[in-house]
Amino acid sequence: MTAARTRSREGSRLRLVAAAFLILLNVVLVGLNLREHGVLASSDTADDVTTADTVGTPTGSSLLASPTTVPAGQGAGTDTSRSPAVAMQAELDRVLAATPLIFETGQSTVTDLHKRILNTVSLTIQAYPGSSVKVVGHTDSTGASETNLTVSTARAAAVKAYLVEQGVSPDSLITEAMGASDSTGSKDLAGLERRVTLEVVDTGAAAAAPANVTMKIGVVAPSARNDLAFTQSMVDAINVVAAERGGVQVDITDNTFVPAEAAAAIQKYAEEGYNLIIAHGVEFGPQLVEIVKAHPNSVFAWGTATDTFALPNLYAYDAAAEQGGYVMGGMAAMLSKTGTVGVVGPIEVADAKRYIEGFKAGASAQKPGIKLPVEYTGSFGDIALAAEVAQKHMAAGADVLTGTAEMVTGAISAAQQKGGVVWFGTQANQASLAPTVVVASQVYHWEVLLRPIVADIDAGVANGRSQVATLADGGLVIEYNPGYALPEDVKARGEKLIADIKSGAIIVPAPA
Repeated sequence: MTAARTRSREGSRLRLVAAAFLILLNVVLVGLNLREHGVLASSDTADDVTTADTVGTPTGSSLLASPTTVPAGQGAGTDTSRSPAVAMQAELDRVLAATPLIFETGQSTVTDLHKRILNTVSLTIQAYPGSSVKVVGHTDSTGASETNLTVSTARAAAVKAYLVEQGVSPDSLITEAMGASDSTGSKDLAGLERRVTLEVVDTGAAAAAPANVTMKIGVVAPSARNDLAFTQSMVDAINVVAAERGGVQVDITDNTFVPAEAAAAIQKYAEEGYNLIIAHGVEFGPQLVEIVKAHPNSVFAWGTATDTFALPNLYAYDAAAEQGGYVMGGMAAMLSKTGTVGVVGPIEVADAKRYIEGFKAGASAQKPGIKLPVEYTGSFGDIALAAEVAQKHMAAGADVLTGTAEMVTGAISAAQQKGGVVWFGTQANQASLAPTVVVASQVYHWEVLLRPIVADIDAGVANGRSQVATLADGGLVIEYNPGYALPEDVKARGEKLIADIKSGAIIVPAPA
C-alpha cells in the first residue's frame, strides 16, 4: 500500500474530485443536504482548533450506514476471490465513498452522522479478525501547520475511540496524523480535505482457516450483505444453517449487481471446490447454467427462481411472496385513511412480482375500490428512483406505501421525511430503518429451504429440485414492528389472514 504522504499532488486532486462526485451522488440517493447540516463548509476559514463545537448535530437520513446484523466469524464470511486485506479495503472504501468522514473546520468531535458511518465500519473491521487498520487524520491547507497537525491527530484519535467503543480491538487500530501534508491547496476542495480515512495494513499473513471445516459455502449476491432486504435475508439464513450444522465455512461476495461480476465469483467458488454455491439473484441465471454443467461435483442453489434446467446439481428456490403480500395488503387497506396505497416495484419478475400482485389482491379484498397505484422503476438498486416514486405516490394522496428489493431504503426515507405515511416491508425485517414508519415486514427465512440442500450434500446425493418458501412451512414469517402502535383490530385481521392462508382456507394464486 502506497503511503499517503508519497502520493502526487495531481493524484490527490483526482481522488478528491472523484470523492466530490460520490458525495453529490449520495446526496441524490438519500436526500441528505450536507451543507444545510453543517458537514460541508460554505466558506474556507483557517482550519484552527476551536474551544467549542459550534456545529449542530446532523439530522440526515437515519437510513445512512445503519448498523448491520451480520455477525463476524463463522457464518458471514468474506470474499475469497481477493486477499482479505484487499477485500476489506474495498468494503471500507465503498462505505466512505458514499459518506466520507468529513469534519467541520477545527473540529474533531464524532457526530451522529459519523457514528452511523462508523457503526458499519466497526462491523466490517470485526469481520476480518487479525487485520489492522490505519486511521488517518487530515486537514485542509489553511492555518498553521502545527495547528493542523494537532487537529488531524485529534480527529484520528476520536474515530479510533468510537470504533473501540463499538467492539473493535484497540490493538488493531493505528492512528496517524497527516495534517495538511497531502492537501491540494484548492479552496474548492478544502471541505473534502477535513476528513479521516481508513487504510488496511496488509501484513502479508494468510487468513487463518476455520478449524474442522467439513463444508464450504459460497454466496454471491447483487447488493450489500446488510441491505435489510434481499441479500441480508440470505446472509441471515446461511448463518443460521452454518451455526446449526457446525464445521461450515461461509464466504460471501456481495454487491455483484453486474451479472458478469457475479458469474466470475460463482466460477471462482466452483473452481475452488466449494460444496454449495448460492447464486442469490434471478438475473444470474444466463451465466449460471454453463458453470453448473462444467462443475458437477459442486452443488448450486439459484434464487429467486424455479427452473433447475434438469441439472441434478442445481437447486432453485423461490418465495411465495404473494402470501405475505396478501396479508400486508389487507392490513394496509385497513390503515389507509385516504384510500390510496402506493406500491414501489423494481423489475416485474420473480418474488417482486409475486409480492406486489399478492399485496394488491389482499388490499382489494379488504377494501374493494381502494386505489393501488403501482410503479416499477426498472431497477433493483436505484435508491433515488425509488424515493422519487414514493414521493409521487404520496403527492397523489397515498398514506401507506410498500415495495420490494434493495432500493426501498430510498422509499422508506421519503416516507419518513414526509411524516404521516407508513410502510410495509418484505424480504427482511426493515423496522430498524424507520421504527416509527415501518408497520410490519414479511421476512424470508431461507434456512427452511437451505437445510434440505445441505442434508443432500452431507448424504452425498445431489437431487436438484425447486423449492418455494411459504407461510405454512415457516419460510415466510410476518414480523411486526414493536415500535409501531398497530391497532389491535388491524393486527387481528393480519393474524386471521395468516391462519387462513396456512390452512388453505384462502389460496393466493401466484401470478402467471
